[in-house]
Amino acid sequence: MKLFAAAAALTGALAQTNSTVGLHGAVPNGDFCSIIAGDLPSFCQCANTAGGLNTTCTVAMLGDTVFASVVLNPCDAVADASLEISEADLGIDFKMGPYKAGTSESIPVPGLSIDFGIVSVGVVADVAIDGNADALALDIEMDGCVSATIITPKECGSDITGSGLPIPILKETYDFSSLCTRR
Repeated sequence: MKLFAAAAALTGALAQTNSTVGLHGAVPNGDFCSIIAGDLPSFCQCANTAGGLNTTCTVAMLGDTVFASVVLNPCDAVADASLEISEADLGIDFKMGPYKAGTSESIPVPGLSIDFGIVSVGVVADVAIDGNADALALDIEMDGCVSATIITPKECGSDITGSGLPIPILKETYDFSSLCTRR
């Protein structure tokens, strides 16, 4: 824990900144963003898409600015979410998914870390999606995990009370059923 706290303090890692027809005849229809608006962090924006919504977030972590995009398709026969994490200075543009309902994964973002000798703090995307348009549970967060030759297993900010991690993007259960009409 002390290594993670030291690395976080050194980098300022814990500060935040700011298809048209679904499968099986579900037709997206309406303002998806209005459903998540009350839960969307201030450092994120939402745009409606033909199949659902796209959130774009500017997150300060690990002393860097990380951009996170979540594309959500709640009206598909099996709802899904895709993610894209990018960082301009390092030239990182990492696409993940789509993740179908019933999925829960922690995905390290290749190359997006800061090294301090034997300690490396890397960005991890935590993705959990479950349910359907009537009750779609989302838990999409950004975390930072320490990898070091002397720490086994690795330790993440989400494991440490008061670390400020993970940083939630979408973390709630939503009802999109009124926007997913059947033909």
